[in-house]
Amino acid sequence: MHIERLEGTAYTLIAYSKALKQKVHLVIWIMPNGKHKLFFSTKTSMSGEDVLRTYRSRFQIEFCFRNVKQYTGLTHCQARHKNLLDFFYNASFASQNVAKVMMKENGMPYSMASFKEVMASTYIAKIIFDKCRRIPNRKLISHTVKELFSWQRKAA
Repeated sequence: MHIERLEGTAYTLIAYSKALKQKVHLVIWIMPNGKHKLFFSTKTSMSGEDVLRTYRSRFQIEFCFRNVKQYTGLTHCQARHKNLLDFFYNASFASQNVAKVMMKENGMPYSMASFKEVMASTYIAKIIFDKCRRIPNRKLISHTVKELFSWQRKAA
């Protein structure tokens, strides 16, 4: 099966799932690095391409919701009116999009945890500069902020 803008090879078949006790449309995707991923749907009438595109998109959407819940307070709204809830949901997702753009513009890999650390570091630097009560040295401030943006959590 050939799918545009998708690297690797995909094989598709209808198989019986013992766990689900029904037939499933199975897609085996072999990526260029040799790793395998399996995607399936209980709707056997779907094409293999549809199964692959649908579930690849689904996982991206789930990561998006996870990040918005954990870092932008999606679940903390106490409003009950539809318009207020719409505004709150849009604000939560918009803040995630702003974080993605800022990380991309600064050449950093996207991670809400990293973004949160960068923003906290920038805030601390601003407090320090404000407390110094001296004529601001724009070159020093710019250099320091760029240095803070380059700090990233290292995996242990």
